[in-house]
Amino acid sequence: NRYSLNFALLGLGGNGVNYNIVEGFNASPKLHWWHRVDTGKFIFADVAIRYGFSNTHFNTIARLYYSAHDKSFRNRSWVYGIEGGQYVFQYNPSNPVPEFLNTFYALLYRECDLKIYERRDASAYLGRNYGDGLSWYIKPSYQQRLPLQNTTTYSFFKGDLGGYKTNAPLNLVQTATAWEKNDAALIEASVSYKPGFTYTQFPDYKLANGSNWPRFTLSYKKGIPGIFNSVSNFDKWRFSVTDEMRLRLFGTLSYNLATGGFLNSAYVSIPDLMHLYGNRGVGLASPYLQSFQFAPYYDFSNKEPLYGE
Repeated sequence: NRYSLNFALLGLGGNGVNYNIVEGFNASPKLHWWHRVDTGKFIFADVAIRYGFSNTHFNTIARLYYSAHDKSFRNRSWVYGIEGGQYVFQYNPSNPVPEFLNTFYALLYRECDLKIYERRDASAYLGRNYGDGLSWYIKPSYQQRLPLQNTTTYSFFKGDLGGYKTNAPLNLVQTATAWEKNDAALIEASVSYKPGFTYTQFPDYKLANGSNWPRFTLSYKKGIPGIFNSVSNFDKWRFSVTDEMRLRLFGTLSYNLATGGFLNSAYVSIPDLMHLYGNRGVGLASPYLQSFQFAPYYDFSNKEPLYGE
């Protein structure tokens, strides 16, 4: 099959109709297309459209990228692409709040955990996986962040069942340097290495078998002031060690240890803060070993010089 086209239009969830108190009821259909150019070589395209019926904002964003796998070394690959448009994003780029669950809480209990802003974005991406445990990526981007306000207090039930709160929690506004319309020139990069790989050589190709060593990942993100209208000015880093150790009769031990912080925090907007991957702990578990199941979503957001988790 050389082509595939998928279009998600209706239904509850990230691809369908949801509700929050900034956009009201909103529709977010998505289009995904791929084309197989050759063995192991693909072109992908994604288009996302979003319309809020209360704030009457229309947004669309698109991404085009190319992926190529080495024929002689099955685990080795390149990926590169571009992205641009305007869309709605959570303050935490990990997207900890499921939209369909937020819809349920907002309409039935008048509680809206989803905190969002609009962003105009132009970015490029380049990544390399060497197939031997070493991989890296780099992503330069230019963004314009647009704060959003609540536009509706609608709910199925009007009684004293909780209360809607501002779209920008006070602790986030106080922690960030400023929360205002701002431009940001950014560059982020990451390198990851898992030593100890072994291989199997077949007549026409080589295949990696994996490794018993942990994976070490170092990432860095910089806000660069002075490029066009960019006011962003920070240096943020993170180092993590992850592994799943097989202990024979004792089962397995999985862990994810990380440390990081801000080397420079001269101008840090809310989306650039260090955000913990939290979860209210009711209704749906967040990703294992990547999150804290009962941590509030934004209570621990910070721009400290050092943290650990």
